[in-house]
Amino acid sequence: MAGNPDSTRNEMREIGIVEDLVEASLSPKNAPVIDFDPYDWPIAWLAAIERQHMRNSTEMLTAQNLHHREFRILIWLGRDPGVGVGALAECVGLERPTVSKMVDRLVEQRLLERRRHPHDGRRTALYLTDEGRRKLDQAIPFVRGLLGNYFHGLSAEEQETLMRLLKKFGKNVKNASLPLAAE
Repeated sequence: MAGNPDSTRNEMREIGIVEDLVEASLSPKNAPVIDFDPYDWPIAWLAAIERQHMRNSTEMLTAQNLHHREFRILIWLGRDPGVGVGALAECVGLERPTVSKMVDRLVEQRLLERRRHPHDGRRTALYLTDEGRRKLDQAIPFVRGLLGNYFHGLSAEEQETLMRLLKKFGKNVKNASLPLAAE
């Protein structure tokens, strides 16, 4: 999958992914010492896209008095009410202690509530409050608009292909056997 490193780096620079510090470290005087170019690594692209999305969504959601991570928690609980902190952490892609602290804050803000799990009284289930649902309903149109901007210039078929390939790639990442043998 190796491409032209300079071409890929330029593509990343064009969309604002390459930081000045990284760019300086890749100057000709600092020639690479390994034969592995992170610019050809899909995970580098996904991570860079996620970082930029975090910046975009945090800036946009500030008007709603929400952080993008809080939105992620609210949207997942709107979709799957009654999950616990561990399952929620998996869904939102954050560490359990981070999610636990965020849930504490959202409970204090009366956006979430804790209840006994309906099938296991030892566990706690999380639910949106009416205020949490209202806040989520206000934020969703902004996030949909942002996602619409991300798909600008892509046909419906390209959007479907992108999502299908991301899901397939994600499944492969999840099911990868470790350790992998070097080729």
